[in-house]
Amino acid sequence: MRSRASAIAFARTHRGRFIDELSAFIRYPSVGSDRRHAGDVAACARWLAAHLTGLGLPDVRILPTRGHPLVFASTAFERGRPVILVYGHYDVQPAGPLQDWHTPPFTPVRQGPWLFGRGASDDKGQLFAHVKGVEAWLRSGGTPVTVKFMLDGEEEIGSPSLPEGVARYRALLKADVALVSDSPMLGTGRPVITTSLRGSLGFDVDVRVAEADLHSGIFGGAIPDPIQALCRALASLQDERGRVVVSRFHTGVRRLPREEQRALAAVAPTNAAVINAARADSRCQDDGTSLFENTTVRPSLTVTGISGGHVGPGDRTVIAGAARARINVRLAPDQDPDLIATAVEHHLVAAMPRCVKASIHRGRSVKPYRIALTHPAVRAAIEACRLGFERAPALLPMGGSIAAVPVLQDLLGIPSVLIGFALPDDGKHAANERLHLPTLERAIETSIHFLAEVA
Repeated sequence: MRSRASAIAFARTHRGRFIDELSAFIRYPSVGSDRRHAGDVAACARWLAAHLTGLGLPDVRILPTRGHPLVFASTAFERGRPVILVYGHYDVQPAGPLQDWHTPPFTPVRQGPWLFGRGASDDKGQLFAHVKGVEAWLRSGGTPVTVKFMLDGEEEIGSPSLPEGVARYRALLKADVALVSDSPMLGTGRPVITTSLRGSLGFDVDVRVAEADLHSGIFGGAIPDPIQALCRALASLQDERGRVVVSRFHTGVRRLPREEQRALAAVAPTNAAVINAARADSRCQDDGTSLFENTTVRPSLTVTGISGGHVGPGDRTVIAGAARARINVRLAPDQDPDLIATAVEHHLVAAMPRCVKASIHRGRSVKPYRIALTHPAVRAAIEACRLGFERAPALLPMGGSIAAVPVLQDLLGIPSVLIGFALPDDGKHAANERLHLPTLERAIETSIHFLAEVA
């Protein structure tokens, strides 16, 4: 007989084993962006599939894609019960400089309430909360809903193979709603349900005047400087206060109603907290909106890199043959990526002097996302967090992007409920990444409650 109380009791009894199994999971250096780790990514997928099989899930498969595989698993299907698709990712960020780590990145180390290791929080620990929640239900008579897992090996590189994979395996992945845990909490014991995600656009801008660098004494004054031309064009994107002045850039931006602004102000980080978290000194743009609102439900444009010429040791006096820049745009939840991309491209083309050859290439694009707070699965998530953390969750937008979420919406027609289990100081993408083990325990219980509430 299915029993929520029995499932929670099972999870509490087996906490130690869960941590040991998570540690084994973290040991795989499944860095999806590094071809040298392709074998490790494949081995991690096999370990995950074997682990899910060992829990008693009757249908476990490794699904090939043109990149790293998807790991699929499903509990027994029962007609008339909701179907939940759990999305997570088993690939991780590169370790970065090893000298910055206090412990080896792929040798999990437990210190007090923390488990250190690359991927501990992002996203192996968070997805493992749902794996263990399902195990607890299986050991207590079976899950009250059908649960499917779709675990991605390419999230950290934007999930480029996911749209093709979801389209190919659409019938297998059919579900009523997705459950995603790859986002932050406000702090220890302060759960968050993410209500929207910003989209993302990338551009590479190349300005060329010659096939190679030129002697500045011989050609200075005759040949245009591509670095200056590029910098002028980039500077024209924003005014002196940092506001983006590209025509139509703010099309589709919806200013939050006053009641939503007041609700956010009660729980969202203050302007000072945002600046302190960045270890910065001040803000530039000040248009009356909070920094939290600016970084979650409003668009932004950032030059993420620029190169050209010579700035290394020695005095090499040249006119650069070419200069390059990379731009990232974050889209507000209701914006159209194609419209904004076209607007940025047109602006840059118009801003370039005719004496240089400029080319603009679109990079990866991720659609923004918003879920209706009236959706039954959101109500189930609110109650699950209240029971699991003994505190009602905050309902907050997030400034980042999760490529899979709009893919699932577009190709499967399902919304995603986003319950984050990462703490702000977990060190995601940084050295000494860690997972707060008491939060993991709460996360597992929240997962157990979520399945029961959906049922």
